[in-house]
Order: sequence, then structure tokens, then C-alpha cells
Amino acid sequence: MTFQEHHRLQQLRQFARSGLGNTPARDFLLLTAPSALQDLDDRSVQRLLVLRLTLQRQHFAFAEALETIGALEEQADLAVDDAFMFACESVRVFLGLNRDGDAIASLLHAAALHPDVSGELQDYLLVTQSVLCSFLGDHEQRLQVSLRVQRTPPPGHPYHLNLNPGLVQGNVTWARVVTGDLEAALPGALTALADIRTRFPGGGTHAQFEVNTLHLRAMLGQTPDPAEFTQVRDLLRAQGNTGLSSSLLTAEALAAGNAGRTEEAHALFGQVLDLLRAQEQASRVPLLLYDQALAFYRARGNPEELVPVLEGRMRVVEAMQRQSHGMFLELERQAFELNRIRGDLVLSQADLITRLSAIGERRDDATGQHLRRVATLVLHLARALDLPDADLIAEAARLHDLGKVSLPDSILLKAGPLTPGEREVMQQHTTHGAELLAGGTSRVLMLAQSIALHHHERWDGTGYPHQLRGEAIPLPARLVAVADVFDALLSERPYKRAWPLTEALGEMRRLSGTHFEPRIVQALERVLDTVPQAADA
Repeated sequence: MTFQEHHRLQQLRQFARSGLGNTPARDFLLLTAPSALQDLDDRSVQRLLVLRLTLQRQHFAFAEALETIGALEEQADLAVDDAFMFACESVRVFLGLNRDGDAIASLLHAAALHPDVSGELQDYLLVTQSVLCSFLGDHEQRLQVSLRVQRTPPPGHPYHLNLNPGLVQGNVTWARVVTGDLEAALPGALTALADIRTRFPGGGTHAQFEVNTLHLRAMLGQTPDPAEFTQVRDLLRAQGNTGLSSSLLTAEALAAGNAGRTEEAHALFGQVLDLLRAQEQASRVPLLLYDQALAFYRARGNPEELVPVLEGRMRVVEAMQRQSHGMFLELERQAFELNRIRGDLVLSQADLITRLSAIGERRDDATGQHLRRVATLVLHLARALDLPDADLIAEAARLHDLGKVSLPDSILLKAGPLTPGEREVMQQHTTHGAELLAGGTSRVLMLAQSIALHHHERWDGTGYPHQLRGEAIPLPARLVAVADVFDALLSERPYKRAWPLTEALGEMRRLSGTHFEPRIVQALERVLDTVPQAADA
């Protein structure tokens, strides 16, 4: 073995014992190429691979990170601390690649190892969970989880790179940013950046914090010096780090706008949108960037410029929706805004209704089938009453329970009877649905809003939310009230059996004149006589 080879081997063993120290990330990645680790013991190899994985993740080098994950999976009998850190880092890589199933599997593995992990590393599970909260769009929970991180390994610990005071402070800071608490976030951001500059200069976390702090300052109306942006851009270039480019460009665009350089800001936001379209990431960061671009283009007052921004934003929200039911409301708000701007040129009313009703249906399959059956029965009832807008009313009826997307699953999917407090929350779905549908300018959306708000009113004035009586209740809502209850009686639920048709019809007759308008119950009987399949539509 030559002197150089011996020196390199000693250096690698030191990394395995004490972490990177002040070694630049790029140098460490070159030194720890798998082919260079052959003369080391298994424990050292495993730890170095985990550290390598961490740096690749920090530099957004996800393809290379997958190779390192594969190399670690070939290792046998990892020490518990190394196996735990490997699992946590894998969660973050898989989330970055939108491989949700693999991310959850790795998180469960980390949680299983957690009780046996060294005390100074245990809070890294909280850090990992906070990242998952961010990907799911639950930013309040992300902040709460981040605030629980208390313990970090000391300098000289091999995993000080992964968990250190500056990193903890930075996570709390950015959680405050995405929840809108910008003023409170800035002091923490500056403290965390100073700490990371000292501990890991030139690393991926350093670059992340530089970009985040510039971005935050610009969001607060400050105008960082152009030289600061140049320095950070050089840092990213030296790392080969392209994952932060869109955030840095957005910060530059905001700063240019703050300084009154509108055309420069316009050009920079154009570059931001090009990058976002190329990346198509499903996470909060591009959503935040789209929001800031949207605010800029709105201020310019040109609707044609808004359309591609809203389209890109919707694609991000739709991708996030696949990861979190909590993004349903945000998607629909943007769908309405896009529809208002574009009229019905591309996004037709039928397409919009289909997308909106699918949101409600995805909460659970039973609810989805119910919405479709109610719409079909409403169509038959409206035709039996010779209403000229029967098709339109039926289409709008599909959205009568849209407000239920805002209800917690503990109430919506409860198998037993609701408590008085839970019933009060459940009744709020009428006003929530109307709020979601507010602002629609087409007839079908205005009808849908009225139906969502009033379909639980009763003919005798004992319904909710406004205790309307008789013909003060809009006719389409009266139709849906009958179809909604009749279908519910015929359907099996966790808390009730399905009623036979004759019993269900008898119950509707009994409630005629109190809950329901008598002529609509009579129309129901005629429909069942002439269109028997309407009962199981």
C-alpha cells in the first residue's frame, strides 16, 4: 500500500468515526465512491454510505442517491444507528422522487428501530416526520413536530451533519414561513444560517439556508444586494446543485420587484415558470413559488399571463392531492379561478363539474356511488315535474355534498351515531359546500351553490342551516332533499341496514308535508312506477 493509499484509508476511517468535519461535500463524495471503500471494514463502509446518501439528498442528486440506497441494501447487519439513519434518509429521498409507498415503508422501518437508537439520534425521526408533513401539505403539524426536536448529537459525532442546532432552527424557521409567520421567521433564519456557515460551509444545507434566507428577506420586501445572489449562485454551481435554482430565481425576481425593476422581475419570473414546468415537483415549495409569480402577474393586470401560471399551479396541486386529501380545497379554489379567467374556452362546465364531484367521491366509495345515484334520481324527478332545466339541475346535484371534503374522517366515516357536537360539525357541510362553490358565474355552478346550501332545509321550516319553509326553499334543493334521503334509506351504511323499497317509500310518504314538499314525493311514486330502475340507479 502506498503512502497516499494509506492516508486515504485513514481519512475514510476518520470520517466514519467523526463525520465530515470541515471537508467540503464534493471532496467527500469523490473520496467515498463505492470502488474506493473496498479496503475498509463493513461498519465503516456502511456509515460512509449513509453519510454519502445524506449529501446526495441535500444536493438533490436523487438518481445517485438511489444507487447508494441500492448499495446499502446489499449490506448485511447494519448497526442499529446506521440502519435507523439509512431508513430516515431513504424516506426523504423517496419523497423527493414522489415514491410515496417506499417512503412510508422506510418511515415504518425507522419507527420500528427508534426505541433502540442512541438517544442523541432519536429526534431525527421527528425531523423526518416534519418533512413528511410538508409533503402532505400539513404545515401547522410540520411546525409543531419541528418544535419538538430538542436533542442533537455533538460536534465530532458522525451524524452531526444530519442533526445539529442550526438545522433544527432552520427547519422551525421555514415551517413558520410556509404557515405565513414571516416576521417571526427572519431572526431564526439569520441565526440558523450563521450556524450552518460555520459548521458545514459549502455543503448542501448551507446552500439551502442561503437560498431560503434570501427568499425570506425578499418576501418581507427587502432588496438584497445583487452580489449576494451572485455568491449563492456560484455556490450552487460549484455543488452542481440545480434543485434550488427556481427558489433563488424567485427571490431575485421579488427583490427586483421590490426595487422597482419591473421588467427585470418579469424576465426572472419567466425563467422561474420555465424551471417549474420542467421540474413538475409535488411539494409546497413550487406551490409557494407559483403563488408569488401569480401575485406578480395579477398586479400587471394581463389575464393572458395568468393562465399558464394557474395551469402550472393546478398541476402541482393535483400531484400533491395524490399525496394528501388536505389539498382538495386548494385545487378547487384554483379550478374556479382558472375557469373564471378562461371562461369555458378550454375547461368546460361539464369537465369542471366532473372534477369537482370526483373530489367528493374520493373521500369514500359509498359516498361516491350515493352522489351519482342522487343525481340520476333528481333527473327523473325533474322530468316528472316537467321542469325545463332538468339536465342542468341533475348535473348540479352531483355537488350537493361537496362540503363534506372539509369534514374530518372521524366524523364523516364514523360507524355509529354522531354526538350532538359531531352532528353540529356535520351540518356545517352545507355552508362549506356553498363557500367552495361561491363565485361561479355559470348557471350550473350557481345552481350547485344553492343546492349545497339548502338541501337539508325542510318543508315545515325545521331544517338547516337557515330554517327556510315551503317555497322559500329553492326548488332544485327540494328535489335533492327527496332524492338524498330516499337513496340513503335504500343504502347500507356501517350504522344501519338497507331498507326494503316498500319501507323506504312508506317513510317518504310519512315525511311528506313535514320534511318534503308533497308534490315531489308524489313525483317520486310516479317515477318508481314508470322507471323502476330509478330506485337502484
